[in-house]
Amino acid sequence: MVRITLIAALLCAVTTANAAVYKCTGPDDALTFSDKPCDGQPSEEVDVRDTGPASSPRPSYDPLEGQRRMAEEYDRRHDAEIKANIDRRRGAVLDKKARDEWANKLRDAKMSDRVIKGMPADDVRDVLGSPDKVNPSSGGREQWVYYESSGTDYVHLQNGKVTSWSRYNR
Repeated sequence: MVRITLIAALLCAVTTANAAVYKCTGPDDALTFSDKPCDGQPSEEVDVRDTGPASSPRPSYDPLEGQRRMAEEYDRRHDAEIKANIDRRRGAVLDKKARDEWANKLRDAKMSDRVIKGMPADDVRDVLGSPDKVNPSSGGREQWVYYESSGTDYVHLQNGKVTSWSRYNR
């Protein structure tokens, strides 16, 4: 028990040793540092005690600064997440509103036997019937031709949706 107490006391009492350090200048003006005076060369004892920082004092440490930074970062990310969720919900509401408007527009067109841009091919068939002629083209494009006594209707589709339509009167 006495040994442990003695060892602990010695460890607590450790201080920095002030060992001498010598700066030696060699024949080619090369500097050398040693713990012994230089043999046959000019030497100078150098003080190497720790006197603190040479240029600027160490900034004081505020233990709460790290916590403040973490809290600010958390708040920033949390606010961004809330904003993203609001934007997503707003987008969903706008998408639903746009879908409802499109459904109403499509229903009105079908009820008045009109073709509108963006109308699906099945709805064109519901309005005008099956085409008399289909002229396929590259890239998912088609031209549907409807012959009538008063003229010819052309409906242009791409990927199953109306892109344009026209009428040629006789």
